[in-house]
Amino acid sequence: MERSKLEKYVDILKIVAQSGPLKISNVACKTNIGSSTLKKYLGFLLAQGLVNEQKMSQHIIVYSITQRGINVLEFFTSMNQEVPLTNQNISFDRASK
Repeated sequence: MERSKLEKYVDILKIVAQSGPLKISNVACKTNIGSSTLKKYLGFLLAQGLVNEQKMSQHIIVYSITQRGINVLEFFTSMNQEVPLTNQNISFDRASK
């Protein structure tokens, strides 16, 4: 089953929190998200102030989690314990509508 967009965002935050700062290629490998898609996701996380981008050299950029990102990650981790983010147990029976 494919992960939802929210699950992918949470996975990116987890990886960057656990192993960061990381280059985009490392994040892509660890999250199993293609680089072009990952760039879009990281752009959103940057705009929300959940990750930082740091230029290490002319060609090397690394990503790390911010305190706000840690807070969001903790929130979704606790929410996932109460209500799993995956919808694998949900079925919609159109015949009953």
